[in-house]
Amino acid sequence: MIPEAPKPSRSIIGEVFDRIGKTVNRLKHDPDPAGPNRLTHERPIIESKGSLFGLEFGLTVSELHQIRTTEGIELVHVVNPDGSSNLELVLGRKNIGKGQRIELQGPAINTSYTPGNMPVGARFLGVGLTSDVIDEKSQEAVSYTLEVKATERTAFELASLVAPGAVAGAAELLSQSAVGAVVAEMFAGAVPIISGVIAISSARWAIKQLKDPEATTATKAFAVAHAISDAVRVVFPIAGTLGNAALVLVAAGTALYARKKAQRAATPPTGPPDGQA
Repeated sequence: MIPEAPKPSRSIIGEVFDRIGKTVNRLKHDPDPAGPNRLTHERPIIESKGSLFGLEFGLTVSELHQIRTTEGIELVHVVNPDGSSNLELVLGRKNIGKGQRIELQGPAINTSYTPGNMPVGARFLGVGLTSDVIDEKSQEAVSYTLEVKATERTAFELASLVAPGAVAGAAELLSQSAVGAVVAEMFAGAVPIISGVIAISSARWAIKQLKDPEATTATKAFAVAHAISDAVRVVFPIAGTLGNAALVLVAAGTALYARKKAQRAATPPTGPPDGQA
């Protein structure tokens, strides 16, 4: 009896990416895989910032993977337009009506490539007003957040009231810190890996929709379009992010139009009965 030839083993890297892809796909499309907590991937599109007495104010419009929840702790991975990234905690949110929410922001690690900024900074606490336009099927959203937060700038402003010279020297050293630069590079190096995993997840979801006989043509088209945008974003981050944001807005607008049309069709006429003036 001739022994069966051994099957070729898959590479370790391939196995790791396959497992990560399956996990992200489950988290992305399972309505409630592990309670209300979520890991959100955020790509800012528009940012406006300012500061007053050390507190930072800002308005951000972003494209999100994973719909934000209104309860529980949320970990947000933010990829900035310059390629740097942040890890942020949102401790909770409270609905205040008309789709608006107040959020309590927890600690965050921020990195930056902007000249003059420290390569690594921190957010200690913040409060924001936020709302989303959601594409339920793709589990993506376009969001705005108006926020005020206490950061390392706040700590420096307060410390400068006591020892202005020492604080200025410390800020200069931190801005040129080799350790901070290494941390920023590590955060940036993880971005293409995470983008690749999301692209794999979106491709899996698109294939699943194409094979689903009950999926509508529109659902299949949006799933394929999101997969293409996520793949493009790995190489061209801004173009892919704008593409996903446009798809979310179009999908949300289409769904709203369909609901309004169905409501009008279900509403009985209010005029006089037939045959009466």
